[in-house]
Amino acid sequence: MLLRERAALNFAEREIEEEVVAPLGIRVVGKAEWENRFPYSARGGVVAHEIGYGKTVVSLALIDYMRAWDTKESIAEREAKVDGAWSQELPRPFEHLGNMGSASLAAGTEKANSFFIHLSATLIIVPKHISQQWAAEAEKFLGLTRPKVLVITTLNAFYGTSMEELKKAEIIIVSGGIFTRPFLDRLHGVTRQVTESTPATLPGRAREAWYREALRHHRILTAYYLAGIAAGIPEKDLVAALNERGLPGLIRKQQADIDALLAKQVQEIDRQLYKKGPKSKAAVAGSSRSAENEDATDNEDAAEQETAMKGKGKGKAKVTAKNKGTSKDKEDTDDLSRGKSQWTPTCLHNCSYARIIWDEYTYDGGDLIHLFVSNAVANAKWLLSGTPELFTLQHVCRVAAAFGIHLARPEPRMMPGLPPIMTGPALDPMSKSEEFHVFSSRVKSPSLAMERHEHAHSFVAAFFRGNALDAEIDIPVEEHVIPLDMTTLTAAHYHMVNQELLDAGYDFTILPSHARTIVDLKGTDLLNREGPEVAKMLLGLLGSGLGQVEASMDAMNENLARRVNVLGDQMKLLWDKTMWLWRWILALMAGNREYKATEPVANSLTRVKALCDSLTEAMSDSGNLEEFGGKEMFDHEAAIIAGVRGAQSTDMTIESLREAWGERFKANWADCYNENKALFTWFDFFSIEASNYDHLTDTQTRLLAEDMCWLRYKISPHASPLTDGLPSPDFLGNGNASPNSSITGRGIPPTIEELVERDKRVLDGMSSKELREWVQQCMEQQPKTAQEWDQIKKNFPFKVEDKKPLKAALIERLTELNLKFSSAATVQQLKEILCAHEHGRSVCENYRDGRAPPDRYRDFELTTAWGEPAAKQIDATNEELKRTMVHLAKTIEDLRATMLEAKFAPEYAALARSENKDAFLRKKRCCSCFRPLSHASSSFLVVACGHLLCRECKVISGFYCPVEHCPAFVRKRPVLQCSQIPTSVAEPLPKAESIAYFIKNNIPADEYVLVFAQYRQLISALAKAFDQYQLSYVNLAGTKDNMVAKKLEEFKVGKAGQILLLDMDSETSAGSNLTNATHIIFASPYVHPDPEHQTRTVSQARGRCIRTGQERKVNVYHFMMRGTVEEETLRKYAEKCKPVKEWFDKDGGGLPWWMT
Repeated sequence: MLLRERAALNFAEREIEEEVVAPLGIRVVGKAEWENRFPYSARGGVVAHEIGYGKTVVSLALIDYMRAWDTKESIAEREAKVDGAWSQELPRPFEHLGNMGSASLAAGTEKANSFFIHLSATLIIVPKHISQQWAAEAEKFLGLTRPKVLVITTLNAFYGTSMEELKKAEIIIVSGGIFTRPFLDRLHGVTRQVTESTPATLPGRAREAWYREALRHHRILTAYYLAGIAAGIPEKDLVAALNERGLPGLIRKQQADIDALLAKQVQEIDRQLYKKGPKSKAAVAGSSRSAENEDATDNEDAAEQETAMKGKGKGKAKVTAKNKGTSKDKEDTDDLSRGKSQWTPTCLHNCSYARIIWDEYTYDGGDLIHLFVSNAVANAKWLLSGTPELFTLQHVCRVAAAFGIHLARPEPRMMPGLPPIMTGPALDPMSKSEEFHVFSSRVKSPSLAMERHEHAHSFVAAFFRGNALDAEIDIPVEEHVIPLDMTTLTAAHYHMVNQELLDAGYDFTILPSHARTIVDLKGTDLLNREGPEVAKMLLGLLGSGLGQVEASMDAMNENLARRVNVLGDQMKLLWDKTMWLWRWILALMAGNREYKATEPVANSLTRVKALCDSLTEAMSDSGNLEEFGGKEMFDHEAAIIAGVRGAQSTDMTIESLREAWGERFKANWADCYNENKALFTWFDFFSIEASNYDHLTDTQTRLLAEDMCWLRYKISPHASPLTDGLPSPDFLGNGNASPNSSITGRGIPPTIEELVERDKRVLDGMSSKELREWVQQCMEQQPKTAQEWDQIKKNFPFKVEDKKPLKAALIERLTELNLKFSSAATVQQLKEILCAHEHGRSVCENYRDGRAPPDRYRDFELTTAWGEPAAKQIDATNEELKRTMVHLAKTIEDLRATMLEAKFAPEYAALARSENKDAFLRKKRCCSCFRPLSHASSSFLVVACGHLLCRECKVISGFYCPVEHCPAFVRKRPVLQCSQIPTSVAEPLPKAESIAYFIKNNIPADEYVLVFAQYRQLISALAKAFDQYQLSYVNLAGTKDNMVAKKLEEFKVGKAGQILLLDMDSETSAGSNLTNATHIIFASPYVHPDPEHQTRTVSQARGRCIRTGQERKVNVYHFMMRGTVEEETLRKYAEKCKPVKEWFDKDGGGLPWWMT
């Protein structure tokens, strides 16, 4: 480290371009190499010593040894080289300030002597929770306290520390918690004020370019400030003048450049603005930009040009600013005072440093620290991490950028199939021209990928150093695996949800609602996580006892029966809607004989006919019920379609089924469907505006009126037939069934066909006007919400908690509800999506899983193109028919799966509660071959359907359960070995209580414990369990940011309880020295889609105790729920942890079903 501080390693940067001439078999390569020296790149490197090695102490030793160098040679070198580079880039910097530029300086010079306040201090950026730890270590090892050590934990201190304090300090410790959105908003005060986009919303490259522009303004203002101080101008007057006139002048100059480009109609203005000049080397040494070639314009010209551009075409008068008292200066000053921070000379952006140390650099969640470090100026930069990210070329390029070194440009046309480690940087975002380049350019060769990889390897070899712990430091560590069992009801739910996840390809977003909501997952839990990652989170939390599980098996069976009924009602409504739309299309086609059905329309009509014919064929002598899922499933679905309740077959034989359903589903039964089977009609599907009834044809009016006649008898079975007039529509008041409730209030009288025929004769005597008025009166009986939808959307309330931005809160809520939305949608559009869901008007395609309660009261005119030519009406209605059929198919699929689940739960519970499984199973037979079952080890339970199988039938089963007519898919699905089902005569405790009980009874009260947990729900459950067992603890995951460091220090000295509860996904699980603790508990195996990240995070957590300075034995406990995704995760971790692997080999029991 000492050598790297004094003599820079002139790393040779390289850029490679190739062209492959395929016909000649030639690869033409062009290479450019150049040495990147200070100040265009920084000295230093990455200190990647093993966790616990003592990187903090090593860094402090470096600071102590280099103290004399830092106060003299370091400053002198920066004054000569850094200021020299900026002087070349900005030879006349003050002209950018307008008419208060160099002429107003007493010295009368146009050149700047310095662009930075050069400090001798070392700037150390640390995770927010260990800022005080670094200060304590500096005092312990170097004897440095304030004012030699400054600790900056707030944004105000970042900007407002006095010049005297900065110059006295040897170490400036900055909390990483500063680098959040307010950090960018504060910096926005010295850059363009008129942009509509805030820095936080800018994409990657645009934000970097904006950041460099903001720092460029800092350099100019700092140069003017230093020159003014040297010229004897009072500091107070100088700073005031810079903020009142200089800073607005800079902003107007920038806005004038933007307006000039807009006048030329340049596309993609932000990208072009920041790319119009070549990247300068001084930009690397502190983010300067090339000086503009055009002559500087003064304040008068800039203000006049800006006002002219803004008033162009709008009839606005020009306003010319003449001096600092003009309206334009006042307008800019007002902009700065309205929440925009002013420039301050002591802001850390204005300083250069002897060195910058970035501790735990891999925990920069928002990339803002990386942005700061990459553009800050220092003689040397050191990045510290015991677990550096070196998984891909992109990771290495990111590290190199912090030192001002370029390794590889984004090259999107690399050959596919290369190892992930060769994944390079990506353009973020791509412009249209860049997208075209990706599309049109040739794929690069593997040789180019290898050369880029080797160049990155040379950077790693030059800049990375990693030492292992000293051999004499022998910290005894003992690993323990503690398996826990689920309760019977939790286990039953776990296996059913796991089955549904496997059917969904482990994609959480396409799970049905009951499976997604069995654990209370909020939008904050789901954002920034992919579907498979969320699926594992769901299973882990459910298995840990944090699911919304019923109190008893009877309650669980009732819940399953309720779901079957709800899905049955939904299936009935969708089937009725399908048949109604089918009939409506046929009526339109019959009234327009010249119309020839298009292929989509013909296909839809054929599908409906095939759907109906399948029931007729099933009742024929050669009929097959397998496509319905067997006899019981057919009987249930047939009852739903026919509009009757309960099973109709007496003994579920094929003869009994034919006797029950043969007559109802005879040939052409669909022709009379609306009269003798449907329970719903257009009144339940659509809403008609009062002004649109005149668009109805006479035939359409008659169809709607007939539907109301037969609906009257289904709502009021004892109603009298019509005699000489139309009935009052009051009968509809009791017929507005909710799509989520039972529809048993409606029924089909046996004589309905005769009754409706008599009503039709009355309708024959009515005029179209009378029928139309009656239909309108019926429509007015719909719930008011169906008639006042526009007003509901407009006034929809949405409360925001925790002072979150409204759009962010809406996105979280929509994510939680699994609704689709565009990230570019406005707040009003997001509110309308949520409003439609809350009022049951959101269609199934608005959900990620394609499921929703059948939408009610859709606009009839929009859905069927009412009033348009017949061809358009048919096409529009066909689109609605196709959408309804897709929804119907998914509903039938869910209904069948739920009915099968209802068979599994009782069988599983009976097995789990049986003390002697062998004796219990000997009373059972294999559901496939009907042979008696013998032992639990040779008997299996199919989760998908609840069937018990012998070993032979289980082995021969292919894709489906071997039981006759069973539709359950079993390939790579849970088929549980009965001997592995835990016996739960006495139900076990949930995981959180088990951990609390373990600590209470197995760990002495005077020994400290670190508990690492993942996910908000588990952390909350642990905190609750610790309270229940009266354990003293600190929940660091629930501590406010400004109190984290304090709580950590209190825990170290024994003033904050026995237990420290930490979030594995938070930076608080890394960096801190907690050798006072000798027990580490992983509440659950850590889950992450990236295996390398997973290993790195666990290593960081262990390193809090297992590190230099630990003098006692450390016990590590791995809790897991047996037979769940947690066991799978821990078994994978065991491949890298020998003690855990030994436990599985010895005491882990048989492999779970997914590994057999």
